[in-house]
Amino acid sequence: RRLRRLGVLCAMQMEKRFPGLKEIGLDAGLDRRLVPWIIEVNTRPDPKPFAKLQNKQMIRRIIRFAKRYGRHYKL
Repeated sequence: RRLRRLGVLCAMQMEKRFPGLKEIGLDAGLDRRLVPWIIEVNTRPDPKPFAKLQNKQMIRRIIRFAKRYGRHYKL
């Protein structure tokens, strides 16, 4: 839940600086106390690592959202 909130808050801040931004990639980690930290934010994330997962649910979700705003991927 905390990571999801971190992602949403990050997207809201990015939208202020880059109006019209449709997607971000957020690399985050947890420290020993389970506090989330942002490592980096990408404005054009690469979905290919998700295509390699056995469970294809996430890559299908990424593709579905991307199609809604006109982006297409060649995996």
